[in-house]
Amino acid sequence: MRWSTGIVLLVDRASEALEVLRTALHSTDFVLLQATTGDEAIGVLSRLQFPVDLAIIDLELPNDDGVVISLLTMLARRKITKIIVKTSRQDKPFLEQVNCFGIDAIVLKPISAEQFVETVQAALTRCRMDSAGSSTGTAA
Repeated sequence: MRWSTGIVLLVDRASEALEVLRTALHSTDFVLLQATTGDEAIGVLSRLQFPVDLAIIDLELPNDDGVVISLLTMLARRKITKIIVKTSRQDKPFLEQVNCFGIDAIVLKPISAEQFVETVQAALTRCRMDSAGSSTGTAA
């Protein structure tokens, strides 16, 4: 059983995604951190003493050749309880490969702000349920 840390990490350069999450989480006790590159995200995760409840990772960050995949494989399950990835790629082999990393949800871009918030809130609800020991659900 893991305790909820109340931390959400957004790995994305898009300011719209940050604002949507900031608005969605404003009345909760979640802390929102942002990294704009895979390297920044790895730095943040390596300095945190506790795992983050949720990481939302854009798989198409520029100049991050392989760093995002390293983030998913190297630190992910030690430092991240739930992972949502965002991608505009819709080819089945790519999505199957990403899913093999144990991703909790894949969000296909473009996505409306409402759908994005619903996906995030569902993942956070599962984080809280998992930390309370009442659920072990994984896939979204």
